[in-house]
Amino acid sequence: MVADPSGLLSLRRSTSRTAWHFSDSPPSAPAPPAPPTTPPAPPLTFLDAPTPGRCIGTLRWRGASPFPPLPPYTSPTPPPLTGWREYAAHRLPPPPHSAPLLDGLSYPLTLAHAIGALRLSPPSPGPLHLLVVGASSTAEERLARDSNYWPELLHALPPHASLVLSFVGPEIEASYPPRPLVAGRLSARAYRGTLGELLRAEPHLTAANTLLVGFNTGMGSGLFPLMRSWLPDLLLVLSRRIVALFTCANDYSDLAGELLVWRTLLRARLALPPVENPFRAATVVREDSRAACEWSCSSCYYYAVCGAEEGARLPPAVDAKLEAALRQLAKKHKRTQVPSRVP
Repeated sequence: MVADPSGLLSLRRSTSRTAWHFSDSPPSAPAPPAPPTTPPAPPLTFLDAPTPGRCIGTLRWRGASPFPPLPPYTSPTPPPLTGWREYAAHRLPPPPHSAPLLDGLSYPLTLAHAIGALRLSPPSPGPLHLLVVGASSTAEERLARDSNYWPELLHALPPHASLVLSFVGPEIEASYPPRPLVAGRLSARAYRGTLGELLRAEPHLTAANTLLVGFNTGMGSGLFPLMRSWLPDLLLVLSRRIVALFTCANDYSDLAGELLVWRTLLRARLALPPVENPFRAATVVREDSRAACEWSCSSCYYYAVCGAEEGARLPPAVDAKLEAALRQLAKKHKRTQVPSRVP
């Protein structure tokens, strides 16, 4: 038996097969020999192969295999959204659970948990627009095409609520209009471009009907080109006072750096202080086997901002002064960050 670095899962070998189990779950009975079948589709693997000193926080999948499907949910009460173990006991088939299942579900369940923590009520009449910024066609948007995971969001909202998921970013392969995922309640669309371009094109998206979420953006990583690319949209989010939720893949680099950007540079108001995410991904990417080394785990933490502090004066667009301040912040953060213990 091998423990997964996240501590959520263990890998057990049985009759020449391996499978992921929750770490304190009893092993299931050995599976009977499978009958001859056609060759399986290639497994889900990651596009980004980790190299020493470089960790990825966003899971970008390749491979033609679909994600393991969720069974229909027939209970009149929603599953508990308190953490993996409670949710799995009510919603998932018996163990073992595959890493792609948990990693994929981490996206909608993280957002559902955060909506509860923020105590957000959807607009009436709806819909509530959920803008997933920095989205990729091999990650967040792919889950809308190749899985039935995003409808789990509905468990966090009242029965009358309707949602439109918009996957926004330059990594979206092609824009498309809303497509129904759950008739009358949840639809999804894609927009290839930046958040600023979308908001200028669609002025009906306002703080009253919109929630923004960025999964593992890396905009606090200490890598100046990446941090600079986010700056125009961050200013726009603050000026429009849209509630914006962000997840981070680690605490020592991403979370610490993002708080420096928001609080020190932009003087944003925290709508929700950083919390450990009970629905973080199962997969942990690490630099090496040391207890404290560079690591990332998708959506390990999350927090939210809404508008700037009283008295804060921000430029309407990125100017030379703000860019120079960000460059200095990024350089210092990159130089001083110390990896924390791998979860």
